Amino acid sequence: MTIANYTSDHIKVIILISCLFIFFLLETFFPHFKSRKFQKMVIHSATNLFLAAVNTILITLIFGALLIWLFQFMKEKNIGIINFPFIANQPWAVRFMIGYLLFDFWMYTWHRLNHRFRLLWIFHLVHHTDIYMNSTSAVRFHPIEITLSTLARIPIYLIIGLDREMLLIYEIVLNISTLFHHSNWGLPEKLDRILRWIIVTPNMHRVHHSVIVAESDSNYSTTLSIWDRMLGTLVQSDQPQIIKLGVKKYLTDSWQNFIKMLETPFLKGDKK
Repeated sequence: MTIANYTSDHIKVIILISCLFIFFLLETFFPHFKSRKFQKMVIHSATNLFLAAVNTILITLIFGALLIWLFQFMKEKNIGIINFPFIANQPWAVRFMIGYLLFDFWMYTWHRLNHRFRLLWIFHLVHHTDIYMNSTSAVRFHPIEITLSTLARIPIYLIIGLDREMLLIYEIVLNISTLFHHSNWGLPEKLDRILRWIIVTPNMHRVHHSVIVAESDSNYSTTLSIWDRMLGTLVQSDQPQIIKLGVKKYLTDSWQNFIKMLETPFLKGDKK
C-alpha cells in the first residue's frame, strides 16, 4: 500500500469514527424513540461495531490488493464513462458530479436488488433484523453481503471510471449520510421533511426499516433522495414516531447477538 493510499484510508476512518461519536451523542441526548435504555443501546452498538470490524478485516484481506491494482489500471488506461473525451475535458468538479450521480444510482439499484432477489435478501436481512436502529446500524451487514456488494462494485468502477480520490469523497459522504439516516436522532419533523427533498433523512429511512413490507420495500436511496422520487419508490410516514422497526419473524432480542447475526441467513432466510 502506498503512502497516499494509507493516508486516504485513515482520513476516511477518522471521519467515520468522529461522525459516529457525534451521532451517538445526538441520538443519546435527543432521541427519536425515547424509551430505550442506555445500557442496552451500548451493548447493541458494540455488537454492530464488532460485526463491522470483522467485515473491514475480511474485505481488506480479500479485496485490498486487487482494488489497489484495479484503480491503478483504470488510471493508466483512462477507462470508464467519465473518461470519455467530451467528459474528460470538463473541469474535475463536473467529472466528479457525473461520477457521483452514476455511482449513487448504482447504490440505489443494488439496494433495491437486495430486496428483490431471495439470494441477496437472506444476507441483507441481517441489516433489517435490527430492532434498535441507531447510528451503528449503518455498518451492520452480514459478511457475505459485504463480499457480494464489493464484487458487484468492481464492474461498476470500470464502467463509470471513478478514480480513487473520487471514490474516497463519495464514501466519506456515504458514511456520513448512512450514519445520519440510521441514527435515532430526533430531528424535528419539519426540518426532516425539508431535507428529504435532497438527501435521505432519519424519518425517511425509518420507513424503510418498518415491519410493514409495503414500507420496507421502499426508500432505497443512500445519499440523494432523488432516485426514490424519480422511480416511484418513495414512501413517507405522517407518524414516524410510531414506526415499528425490524422484520416480523425476527423481533426478539435473541436475533441481536453476533453469532445469531451470522447464522440468520441460514436458519430461516425467508421473505418478510
